[in-house]
Amino acid sequence: MIEDLKYIKGYTIFCDDIRNEVGGKLSYMGIYGNELIVNAALPAALPKLCLSIAIRFYRAEGQPAPMTLKVFVPWEDSAIIEAPLEFSDAIQWGDEAEATGYVQVNANLTLGNFAIQQEGYLKVRAYSGDTEYKLGALKLTGNPNAIQS
Repeated sequence: MIEDLKYIKGYTIFCDDIRNEVGGKLSYMGIYGNELIVNAALPAALPKLCLSIAIRFYRAEGQPAPMTLKVFVPWEDSAIIEAPLEFSDAIQWGDEAEATGYVQVNANLTLGNFAIQQEGYLKVRAYSGDTEYKLGALKLTGNPNAIQS
């Protein structure tokens, strides 16, 4: 098992929906850049918010050490999602890794009826031991001047 995970990189796509298409493709609907602006005063609720998380493990010997995936919001003291990531069977250094130099592990999450309580950052992180890997952040902003219907 590999304890030194300096070869890890990752990112998160934040969007309104993730759809599975014919031929194994994914379509991302309503992709957010670095900020999600709700046209309402906070608190406000979204029907859902989707996160497509990718973690790339660059070529190394052995399997990565176990990790924990966490999602944080500014109005909670602890993670709203915490999931262990075990890679013993997931990482296979096959033809794809030979061609690209890495293996990618993906996780798609849907936060249903996502209530934004206050402005701040939604953060996606992975942890292995004491090491934190930043996989993405989305600024959450409301519009206090929005006309309420």
